[in-house]
Amino acid sequence: MHILTFIPTHMKSMNHRTIKNNYTRYFCFLPFLSKKTDISTKQKSPDAVFLLPKLKYLLILLLCNIYPTIIFAQIEYPSEIHPIKNHLSQTDSTSFSSETAHPAKFSSENISKIPSPFSSEDIPSPTSEELSIPEKSSSEDTPIIAQAQPKEKVASLLDKPTSTSAQERDKLLQELQQHVAILEAQSNVLKLVAKIIAPSVVHIESITKIPPIRGSNTTIEEAGSGVIILRDDEYYIITNRHVIRGAKMKDIKIKLHDNRIIHPISSWHDSETDIAVLKVNAPDLLAAKIGNSNSLEIGDFVLAVGSPFGLNHSVTFGIISAKSRRSLEIGNSTVRLQDFLQTDAAINPGNSGGPLVNLHAEVVGINTAIASSSGGNEGIGFSIPIRMVMLIVDQLIKYGEVRRAYLGITLDGNFTQEKALAAGLPHVQGARVAEIQPGSPAAKANFSVGDIILYFNHVKVEDDKHLYNLVNLAESHKAVPVSVYRDGEIYNISIILQDKRR
Repeated sequence: MHILTFIPTHMKSMNHRTIKNNYTRYFCFLPFLSKKTDISTKQKSPDAVFLLPKLKYLLILLLCNIYPTIIFAQIEYPSEIHPIKNHLSQTDSTSFSSETAHPAKFSSENISKIPSPFSSEDIPSPTSEELSIPEKSSSEDTPIIAQAQPKEKVASLLDKPTSTSAQERDKLLQELQQHVAILEAQSNVLKLVAKIIAPSVVHIESITKIPPIRGSNTTIEEAGSGVIILRDDEYYIITNRHVIRGAKMKDIKIKLHDNRIIHPISSWHDSETDIAVLKVNAPDLLAAKIGNSNSLEIGDFVLAVGSPFGLNHSVTFGIISAKSRRSLEIGNSTVRLQDFLQTDAAINPGNSGGPLVNLHAEVVGINTAIASSSGGNEGIGFSIPIRMVMLIVDQLIKYGEVRRAYLGITLDGNFTQEKALAAGLPHVQGARVAEIQPGSPAAKANFSVGDIILYFNHVKVEDDKHLYNLVNLAESHKAVPVSVYRDGEIYNISIILQDKRR
């Protein structure tokens, strides 16, 4: 049985010596006998074991003469170069020369028997003599060759130059308008958000006078932004502490959206979060809507609004890049309670205190800091989540100060994987207790050194800094549920926090 390489007519021309990687060869299994055989004979040949029943054999023979391309087996080869000449004898390979580029012709007289579709294991391996190509048949034989595409189809298959006619361009413009309409509908969301939040954003300038040194007066000028909120039917402005730090009420100038200039009535601030609140009294103020920063996810769209470099009511667009940034070194400040949102919305000097808003025009953060080597925006800005902001703001308005809770423990800032495994945990999680203050709420609740706090007030504890934030932002004198891991067991404890010692 001969195995000849069959090149399908739909393939582009290729060199017979080399085939591209990951190609598929198609083989037509055709027996070539040295003598003509009468297909009507009943004598069994040595190859009878490979033949189909007589009726099937005649049908397949007919199909093979008419459509030789349908009887083939598909064999997958590994990704490497396979020369076709490996399947041909050295003397007959010239019939596939790239110079002639003619497909092989098969004589109908050479076709005598069609093997059954047995598995490849049942097909004997061809000998070197069987691999040789049969001699060229006489002119009386009808060759089976690859047919060319009709001329009328050739033009449709060839690449056409891009049309530059006026009608074609008008059609493209109409198609463009359809796609632009979709993008404009999406950009309209940003336009509406900017219009809704704009009246609630203010520009703030402050002047702080420093006691004279060696007879010279020194003043520090700060500029930033703020956002108007409504609390108990009164208006307040949220901003950053470092924007108004040390300034008197008359030295704090607030420029509203309609260019009115007002001054605050009173102010409060918290150094550990860098949050400040200004109470104002003016007609026709519009308060911003407060959102839920806990529902934010990485990738959510946000807008930063403020006065970068004194350019009032500038709007930039970006996404939430990360959450829960708690280890930032913000200059020489005392900002210890950190749980920043990270955004790539452009934030520059002058944006401090301005709002970070979502696509519902809700305030979800207060822009506070940037990471920059140049002093300007480099795509890394930080905002205080509005949930933390409002916890601080409500206490400042109600008490004039922030009353923080006290648990009475010192946490292990070097809680490693080795310590977690030694305690029986599969990996580092929660916060490990390193020391307990006598008489503290933790001591009264029988906490022990080495305990690992997994949950605090129904919130999963991520690390020691996270627990520090949770405790300091919790309300004192109320029972708080705590889950503690100790000696392979988890204990649920109810603990009453106290006011933090000052």
